[in-house]
Amino acid sequence: MNEIIFVIILFITTRKRGTMRKKKIPVLLIAAIVFIFVGIGALVYPIVGDYFANQQRSTAVAHYDNRLEKISKSDIEQKLKDAQEYNDNIFAQQQGEIAPYPNIKYKNTINLDGVMATLDIPAIDIKNMPVFHGTNELTLNDGLGHFQPSSVPIGGKNTRAVIAGHSGLQNQVLFTNVRNLQVGDIFYINVLKKKLAYQIQSMDEVLPSQVDKVKIIPGKDMVTLVTCTPPGINTYRLLVNGVRIPYSKAQKAKVTHRDLFSYTKVVIASLSLCALLFIVILILYRVLKGQYNQAVKMMNHGNIETSEKRLRRLFKAVKILFITLIIVMVGVLGFAIYGYTQIQHQRQMNSIDVGKTEQLSNYNLDKINRANYTESDVTSVGIGNYAEAKINFNQTVNDWGVGKIVIPSQQINLPILAGMNNDNLLNGAATYSVQQQLGKGNYVLLAHNIPNNKGESSPVLLGKINKLKKGDVIYASDFKNVYVYKVTTNQVVKETETQYIEQPQDRGGEAVITLIRCEGGMGTQFRRVVQGDLVKKESISQLNNQDLKALGMSRMASKLSSEIYTGPSYSSITVLGMKIAAAIINNPMQTLIPIVLLLMVPILFLNLL
Repeated sequence: MNEIIFVIILFITTRKRGTMRKKKIPVLLIAAIVFIFVGIGALVYPIVGDYFANQQRSTAVAHYDNRLEKISKSDIEQKLKDAQEYNDNIFAQQQGEIAPYPNIKYKNTINLDGVMATLDIPAIDIKNMPVFHGTNELTLNDGLGHFQPSSVPIGGKNTRAVIAGHSGLQNQVLFTNVRNLQVGDIFYINVLKKKLAYQIQSMDEVLPSQVDKVKIIPGKDMVTLVTCTPPGINTYRLLVNGVRIPYSKAQKAKVTHRDLFSYTKVVIASLSLCALLFIVILILYRVLKGQYNQAVKMMNHGNIETSEKRLRRLFKAVKILFITLIIVMVGVLGFAIYGYTQIQHQRQMNSIDVGKTEQLSNYNLDKINRANYTESDVTSVGIGNYAEAKINFNQTVNDWGVGKIVIPSQQINLPILAGMNNDNLLNGAATYSVQQQLGKGNYVLLAHNIPNNKGESSPVLLGKINKLKKGDVIYASDFKNVYVYKVTTNQVVKETETQYIEQPQDRGGEAVITLIRCEGGMGTQFRRVVQGDLVKKESISQLNNQDLKALGMSRMASKLSSEIYTGPSYSSITVLGMKIAAAIINNPMQTLIPIVLLLMVPILFLNLL
C-alpha cells in the first residue's frame, strides 16, 4: 500500500506543466481515492494489529520459557500433581460428585508468569500461542483462554481441556482460521516441558448455552478448541474436538496447510498484485509519455504519431482490463447465483433397477455392516457443506445405498443410506443403527436440516416433513419389499427426548418408521420427529411395473452390480456454480476481495491520468 501512495505522489508532483493542460482535480476523484485507501486500511488493520499483538504474545511466551528453564524437576512434579487434583475435581463435579480436593486454587494451577501452556496448530500456522487462565474479555484480547470449568491441559484419562479464542476481531486474527481445520488434523499442547499431541476427531457448531457439549467423556483424553462463528456475527460456538494420540505418531503425520486461502494471505497477495500491476502500468505510461515528449521536442512527426498510438493502446488495454474485471466479477456472481439455485433443489434420482429377482438387495448387508453409526461424527452443517456433498451424490448413493423412501404428498424421493456420516445425512435419509430393519421395530432415518437465507428449512432432504399430516403415506423399500407406513405423529421435541429413537416396547413390538431432522437454525436443540405405523408389506416381485415406476424403481436387468444410481453426474458448469456459491457462502471476504481490489488498478490509473 505504501508503494502505491509513493508512486501516485511522485507521479503527481513530477508531471511537467508544459506537456498537458492543467486541470482541477474533481472532488469525486478525491473522494474515490480517499474511499479506496480507507478501504485498504480497513482490510490491512486486522493484519497489522495481529502482528503487534503477536509481538506482545511472544514476549509473554519468552518469559514463560525462561521461567520454565529455571524450574526444578520436583517443582514440575508438584505442579503436575496439583493440576491432576484440579482435574479430578472437575471430573467429579461433572459426574455429580463432591470434589475430592477442595483446597486447590485455579489461579495457582500451572501459572508461570500468567501463562498456563502454549498451543501449536501446524495446519494454520499457529505457533506458541499462549494459553492464559480464564476466558474473560481482557484475557481473550491478549491470546487464548482456558475455560475454568474444564480440565487443565496436562493430558490423562477423564480429562477434557477447553481452550477458547476470538475469531473475526477487527485488530487480530487469533482463532479466525480454526474453522478451516478438518477432521484428522493435529494440534499440540506444550505444558511443563511436555508436548501433547491431539488429533481432531470432530467439529461441531452449537449455541453458547450448550455447555454440555464440552463435558468430559469418561475414559477419554481430549482437548476442545472453541471460537465464535460466523466470525464477526458470533451467533454460535465452533467446537474443534481433539483426542490424544502418541506424539511419535503425530510427528509422522503429513501436515496439510489449511490457511493458504486465509484472510491475511488473500489480502496481502491481492494488495501486492494490485501494487505490482499499477506500478507496471505507470512505468509503461511514463516511458511512453517520455518518448512522446522527446518526439515533440525534436519535432519528429513520425515518432510523435507512433508514440501517440502506443499511448492510445496502453489506455485501451487498461480499459479492456477494467471491462474484463467487471465481466469476471459479474460472471462469478452469476455462477454463484446459478449454483445457489441448484443447491436449493433436491437432486432427482433416475429409476433404480432392482433386478429381475431383486438381487440389488443382496448388497445391503455388507453396506450396513461396514457403515459408521457414531453420533460424535455428526456435525452441524450449512448450505456450503450441502453444496460440496451434492457434488459427490452419485458416489455416496452407490457406496451406501440400501433402499429408498418416497412420500408422495410432499414430493420427497430420497435414497436410504447406511450409516450416519455427514455425506449420507446431506444426500439422503441415513440409518441410525446397524440392528434396525424395515418392517420390524423402529426404523429410524435421519437427515441434516439445510436452512435457507431466512433461517427456514429448505425444501430439500427431509425439509418438508413438517407439512405431513396424520394418515399421510410413507413408502420405504429395501429393494426387495415395499413397506407402507401411515403418519401418526408429527411434532417438535428436544434433542434430549431420546424415546423416539428407541424400540417401541409399549406397542408390543409394532413396526414403526421414524424420520428426524433438526428444527431451527444451526446449533438448535430441537428436532422435528415424524412417526408412522406399518400398515402393509408388499414384495417387489408382486408389484406391477406401473406401481413400481411410481416408487422410482424397475426390474429390468438379469445381472446387476452394486451400483444404485447410474444417472448423469452434474455438468461441469453446475459443479463450478455450486463450488463458487459454497466458497462465497463459506468465505465471502476471501472470495470477493481479490476481484474488488484488482478493480482499483484501472480505476485509479484512468482517473489520475
